[in-house]
Amino acid sequence: MRKVEDHNPEMLQTRSRTDAVFSNNGEVAGDKENLKCQLLLEKVVDQQYGSLLNHLRRTGLYDYKNPPEGLLLPDLPTIVTVLKQTLSPFQLAEIRAMQVPRLQVEVPYSLQRYIEALKNFNLVLIRYFKPFIGDIALQVLAASDKQSGVYGESNVINWRTGIVEGIPESPLLPGERGEETLEDRIQWFKREKQARGVETASPRNLILMMMFSLMRLTQYPMNNFLEKNGTWNMMGTEEPFTNRLFANKFVAGIDWDDEESQVRLISCGIDLAHYRARFRTSVVVDIPNRQRL
Repeated sequence: MRKVEDHNPEMLQTRSRTDAVFSNNGEVAGDKENLKCQLLLEKVVDQQYGSLLNHLRRTGLYDYKNPPEGLLLPDLPTIVTVLKQTLSPFQLAEIRAMQVPRLQVEVPYSLQRYIEALKNFNLVLIRYFKPFIGDIALQVLAASDKQSGVYGESNVINWRTGIVEGIPESPLLPGERGEETLEDRIQWFKREKQARGVETASPRNLILMMMFSLMRLTQYPMNNFLEKNGTWNMMGTEEPFTNRLFANKFVAGIDWDDEESQVRLISCGIDLAHYRARFRTSVVVDIPNRQRL
């Protein structure tokens, strides 16, 4: 593997979903294809680890050159080893099916810390305004932290690392129509994907990805909702938040409003059908925090 200093970040070539390797019964077809998936995983981590470090530093969440006391980012060999030893054939094939597989590492902070980083995030080269954060969306995300045992600015226990679909506008997944209510679609995702180890990108993951996409000035930010085929991403599939005032359950979402030049954290009732709502698939594992040597 190359050292971080030798890293030359390049976007991986877009992959067709038809490259996913499944047999008729839905299982990964053979050891040879499993090996291909593992080699792709290693390539993604190797090529993107260096740029990930720099992107995390620019978000203000984690400075690898001056890490907080007792909080050390998993190194490249650790990430590769843990992923290769942990992921199932189905999870590896899901990574191979991604059009733009991207390495992601979630810094173990509360969502409150992530939202503050998003508010403070600014770029010199483009016109960028403070994010719009809806009241219900904020309540949904606070409830998500609470379900994970995280309160206020407290830290979570583990780092989370893995591969996430990095295409700017998430497509509908194979077998998904997008016409059902969000509640039905969430239940479908849990049955077809989550039960086999594939998640929709977490709120932390999506906030990081949005900030990373704003750093890449050669393309529009992800989830450019006002575009013809614009989408928004559902932020996790945890138990939907119940708002007593509206007597309804909500999920939070994230998108980019090009007219206002701002990120939006929004919410939507799960009893509604919203065709532009999307799952952004990810395969992640927990890695315990490294201690200083």
